[in-house]
Amino acid sequence: MATQRWRQGMGGVVPPVAPVTVGLAVAAATELLILRTFTRTAIHIPALEVMREPYEALAFVGRYAYFLSVALLVLALPTLAYGLARDGRRGWPLAAAGIGVFGVAAGAAAAGLAGRLPLDLATLLAVVLLVGALSCRWNVAATLPFAMLGVAFVTNGGYTVLQSAGQQGAGTVDAAWLLTVGEYSGALFALGLPLVVPRRIDRVSAATGILVGLLAFGMFIGGGAATSRFLLLWNEGLSGTLPATVYAAAAGALALTFVALLRNQQVVAAMGVALLVAGGVGLHNTYQTGLVVAGLAALCLAGGGGAAKEAGE
Repeated sequence: MATQRWRQGMGGVVPPVAPVTVGLAVAAATELLILRTFTRTAIHIPALEVMREPYEALAFVGRYAYFLSVALLVLALPTLAYGLARDGRRGWPLAAAGIGVFGVAAGAAAAGLAGRLPLDLATLLAVVLLVGALSCRWNVAATLPFAMLGVAFVTNGGYTVLQSAGQQGAGTVDAAWLLTVGEYSGALFALGLPLVVPRRIDRVSAATGILVGLLAFGMFIGGGAATSRFLLLWNEGLSGTLPATVYAAAAGALALTFVALLRNQQVVAAMGVALLVAGGVGLHNTYQTGLVVAGLAALCLAGGGGAAKEAGE
C-alpha cells in the first residue's frame, strides 16, 4: 500500500528513481539561481561591501549546491537507466542508449581518453536518441515541444562542433544560420511545453505562469535588460535577439508547466522540466549537458505514467 501511494504521488515512477531525480533538480536549480545568476549580477547591488558576509554565505551555498548536483548527476544517470529498464515500456532501449552514449563519452573525456570534439558529438547523439525515446512514450501533441528542444540543442551544438572542427584544421563554414534556427526552436520549445500537461490547466498554474511572464517582461525591458539577455545566453544558450515578449511568454509557459505538473502529481516530469531549464540549450559544459540528458531521461520515465497514459497508451 505504501509503495502504491508513493507511485501515485510521483506520477507512477518507481522508487529509487524519484528521490534521486528530485534531489538533483533541487540542487541544480539552487546552483542556477545562486551561482549562475545571483553571483553574476551581485555587482549591481548598491553597497555590496556592507553585505559581504551574507553574500559570501550565499555564494558558499551556491558552490555547495554545484558540487552536490555533480555528485547526484553521477548517481542519477545510472539510476534513471535502471528505472527505464525496469519500466520496460516502448522506447526505453533508445533512452538507455542515449544515457549510455553520454556516460561513456563523459567518462572517457574526464579520464583524458577523448577530446572535446568526440564528447560534443556523442552528446548530440545522446540528445537525439532521448528525444526519439520521448516520441515513443508521450502523446503526439506532447512530443512537439520536445522535438523543438532537440532541434534547438542540435543546431546550437552543431554550431559549436563546426567551430571546434575549424580550429582543428577542418576548414571554416559559415553556419551562423544554425544559431538563428536554435533561437527560434528554443523559444518554440518553451512556448509549447504546456502541451505536456495531461489535464486542463488549473487557475493556480495559469496565475503562476502569468506572474512569471510579467516579471520576465519587466526584466527584459527595464534597466537590467542587457544583463537579462547576457544571463539568458550564459545559462540557457539563447542569444536574446527575439522580442522581449517572446522570452517573457516562454518563461511564463515554463513556470505554468512546472506548477501544473506538480499539481497533477507528475513530480518526476516536473523535475525533468526543471533539469532542462538548468541545463540550457547547447554544449555549454559537461555538467549542464548532463543535466539535459538526465532531464530528458526523467521525462521518458514520466511519460510512461503521465500524459501518454492519459492518451490511452
